[in-house]
Amino acid sequence: MPIPKRKKYERKNKFIKRCMSNKTMKKEYKNKQRVAICLNQWRKK
Repeated sequence: MPIPKRKKYERKNKFIKRCMSNKTMKKEYKNKQRVAICLNQWRKK
């Protein structure tokens, strides 16, 4: 279950869109869970 990581100079909107549309994320998590996970990943960097 690899969660996408933020690229060094990636903007928030671009990262969230990429994270939300990730094939593995779609398979593993429902929409609200994906939003929470993606936002958490964004905040980590």
